[in-house]
Amino acid sequence: MSTESDDAYVSGREFLNKKKIQTLTFDNHNHETHRHVDNITFENGNMVNCFLEYWRSSGHQRIGFLYGRYEIYDGVPLGVRAVVAAIYEP
Repeated sequence: MSTESDDAYVSGREFLNKKKIQTLTFDNHNHETHRHVDNITFENGNMVNCFLEYWRSSGHQRIGFLYGRYEIYDGVPLGVRAVVAAIYEP
């Protein structure tokens, strides 16, 4: 004897067993949309301290966009370092 709740349970189990397969590809037509960095440095330490001082004194969150460049980082194999030149606060 099967009840409506039993049918819903079976449907849920079947749904979990039918996971979609996802494949990551890296070629010229499907490239990364972001880049992980292994190290970050700032050209001006005062810039970072000014940005953080507001959070330290008030406890309120802030957002800032980091602008700069990428460099090779020799600390790890295939390493990437981000060198931040400016912080933009919208």
